[in-house]
Amino acid sequence: MKIGEKLSAAKVKAEAQAQRFTAVFTSKDQVAEAALPAIEQALGLRVPEDLSLVTYDADNLNRRLKRDITGMNQPFSMMGQLAAKQLLHLIRGKQEQAAVYGQICKAEFALGSSTSAVLLQSRGSGG
Repeated sequence: MKIGEKLSAAKVKAEAQAQRFTAVFTSKDQVAEAALPAIEQALGLRVPEDLSLVTYDADNLNRRLKRDITGMNQPFSMMGQLAAKQLLHLIRGKQEQAAVYGQICKAEFALGSSTSAVLLQSRGSGG
């Protein structure tokens, strides 16, 4: 598909079959939440049997949908604490960066049940 081309369920399904892609990785939980009905209902594909799904912030999605989606979970509490610390530092008139500048908040990978092994087939096999 070309960039900017209007997506339709039929186009995505045809592209999935032609390219034989095996997974969708979404940038955030809201996109994964929108993708699920498109994958399962509009395309008639099953997660994970036909297509794997991975997203960021899977914890939020899994709580809302009662699913077990694979994903990277960001430490929002730690990120908020560090942001508040930096903000207080600036409010107090300190010009230099607080110790939080450049600190890495490590995300955690959570393997759910929305992924499966890829079955490789030769492109020339017709299947």
